[in-house]
Amino acid sequence: MSKIFFNTRDEMTCIDDHLIAYCKASGNYSSVKLITGKELILTQTLSKVMKMLEEPGKVNGRFIRVGRSFIVNQDFIHKINLLKQMLILSDGVGWSFEVKMTKSNLKFLQSEMINRSKKVSISGKSTTPNSQSVLEVKTQLTWGEESFPLHSGQNWIGRTDWEITSDVMVDDEFLSRRSAFIEVNETDDVFTYSFVLQRTTNKVLINDKSVKVGERVNLEIGDKISMGNTLFELKPIESESGK
Repeated sequence: MSKIFFNTRDEMTCIDDHLIAYCKASGNYSSVKLITGKELILTQTLSKVMKMLEEPGKVNGRFIRVGRSFIVNQDFIHKINLLKQMLILSDGVGWSFEVKMTKSNLKFLQSEMINRSKKVSISGKSTTPNSQSVLEVKTQLTWGEESFPLHSGQNWIGRTDWEITSDVMVDDEFLSRRSAFIEVNETDDVFTYSFVLQRTTNKVLINDKSVKVGERVNLEIGDKISMGNTLFELKPIESESGK
């Protein structure tokens, strides 16, 4: 679980980093915009905030520094409009934020996103980062006769939709689009797994226990996740020699 402790004017606040949409500099202070719409005013500079986001144990590469004024969560970049000088951050389903930026900052961000997309190979219904750009995770998510090898970072799960895509897309009308993700972190060569539910209209269960929207649940190999009419299971990937 990636939690960060931020100092505001009046208190210390603990935030899950996956809830951060972007950060903005304001003199010696910084503001953090959460996907819930809440905004925090921090007593740390933007440089200090970036260092906190890059600390060991955090998911490195999710956040990118853009010029002197912004830190952006790359997972939520939806549109880059150079003409209007506007960055649009969104989950593609519920919330959306418009962030005014200079053309030079937007061009830099556009270039970074193009480079990032080159590291992703697309096959069938799933997208998997290039094995040279991520840690090797020998765990998979299975459902029915299908399987998806998990990668470091966020692995999104949702109903099949080619406009609002997920890493794992399933033809299940009772499963929400881009509904949840399994986050894989690595510390000292040990992988940890957690499930975060972002949205759903139907009950989601992990090992028969109900999960609430916004809740983060630690996972173990063998855990079963029920979403819609689909039952997922976290399993190890067997080596060729072990078959």
